[in-house]
Amino acid sequence: MEHFFCSTEDQALDFIQFAFETYQNCGGRPTIDAINRIFEEEGIGYELTAIREIPVASKRRAGKEFRVETPRIIRKDEQLLHQETIRPCLDALGDPQFDTANRELMNAFEEIRRGAYADAITSAGSAFESVLKTICARKSWQHDPDKDTCSRLLDVCRENALFPPFYKPILEGTATIRNKIGDAHGRGPSPHYTATRELADHMLQMTAANIVLLIGLAQV
Repeated sequence: MEHFFCSTEDQALDFIQFAFETYQNCGGRPTIDAINRIFEEEGIGYELTAIREIPVASKRRAGKEFRVETPRIIRKDEQLLHQETIRPCLDALGDPQFDTANRELMNAFEEIRRGAYADAITSAGSAFESVLKTICARKSWQHDPDKDTCSRLLDVCRENALFPPFYKPILEGTATIRNKIGDAHGRGPSPHYTATRELADHMLQMTAANIVLLIGLAQV
């Protein structure tokens, strides 16, 4: 207990997050709700996500098996923005079909908390691209999941009337920011643009809003 109260903010948050990787997930949902209430009451700008059970294929036994995804701590920005943009995105990605995108977005939250802003921008861009691939696959729209870029995937969605044509350059902004500021393609020793907290926050918020829009339009 003394060690916990002497910890830095990041160390304390890491400890809380790690506690849910122990036996019985530290009490599960009631514990998560209790901690989130404390965060809310004390004005602490973080939130624990829910425990998720992801169905996985099993060759060992009949019936369904699940992979448990333990809670992650994410930073809450201004309350209205969090409730209107980030929370609906996390809810939408809670569907098991978006498991890859969900994990990539969770990585972005983790990286932004640790100050790895270029990594966070890259992970958010990857989550957006994974959502596009999932939509195309579910709709049986012809695409190459291994080779198609974000721009090409957006073309496929536009050609199939998922969104009005003029939306393509708007949605493509997510990929542009990732390519210009993220670290997906190697930024070299002297990158032209520096990833900052403000830019990473904007990328995360814009990505969340775009993901909610696309999943809503696709109705998958």
